[in-house]
Amino acid sequence: MDASAQHTDPLEMRKHQATAGTTTFLDHSESEVKVDRKRLLQKIDLHVMPTLFLIYMPLSWIDEKEYVLAKTHTDEDHLVPITLKDAVSFFTDMRNLLGGIMYFSIVAPIYSLAYFTPTIIQTLGYSVIQTQLHSVVPFAAALGLCLVAAYLSDAIRLRYPFVILGMSLSIAGFAVLLTVHGSAHFSAQYAGLCLVCMGGLCAGASIVCWYLMNLQGHVQRSIGSAWMIGFGNTGGIVATFAFLKADAPLYHTGYSICMAITVVGAVASGLYGALIWSDRKKARQAADNDDGRAIPSL
Repeated sequence: MDASAQHTDPLEMRKHQATAGTTTFLDHSESEVKVDRKRLLQKIDLHVMPTLFLIYMPLSWIDEKEYVLAKTHTDEDHLVPITLKDAVSFFTDMRNLLGGIMYFSIVAPIYSLAYFTPTIIQTLGYSVIQTQLHSVVPFAAALGLCLVAAYLSDAIRLRYPFVILGMSLSIAGFAVLLTVHGSAHFSAQYAGLCLVCMGGLCAGASIVCWYLMNLQGHVQRSIGSAWMIGFGNTGGIVATFAFLKADAPLYHTGYSICMAITVVGAVASGLYGALIWSDRKKARQAADNDDGRAIPSL
């Protein structure tokens, strides 16, 4: 028998082992890749496919009109034209007139502060840069209060308490600014300015939400939103003439005008709230009779 057949070459054995090891490693790697690919496909099936199904599936069992009617309680085509009769009917409703007055009573003081806050702060003895820096704080505080009021009003489903809260803060702030003067009372004056900003912006956001939520139907929402924003923003005309240079540094006239307008807004809000309260009682009685009438928001 040949010696080469009896004794295997050691070098050949090492090559054979290395080749076998490489093949085993590749087999394991390929199997791991197949497993990872399988897991990826499973995740795609689990997460992506339901999303695509919901997006592209035919929503034949959902009636959009029924959904809108359930939310708005009005069977009204959005293509119905708005006529002069609709406008007259809208403006003969006291609720709508009060809604415009409420928004006007907030816009005038807020615009006044937006225009003249740096001027007012500069009368307290600050430089130009310090004046601009101190003008930020009242509006930053108002932002915090607005966020809290938005969360709480949605949680308890009431807007009127936050309207009155905001207007009360504004009236208190104007009272401080009217009666406290001088560098010795700087902190009190600055606090009054913060109260005015916080109260005005808090009440303004609540009023817009409150009034527009209580408008029902395409016609009322179309006219009501335009009326509220259009008439309310005329308060900016009053704001430009409230704080005159001749009245510096006390600005009695400007503070008095803004405070009086805020008081008018508080009265209008009270009347509007009373009308909504009456409407809520009627709507609840109608709901007991399965009338389907929407219950106004207080």
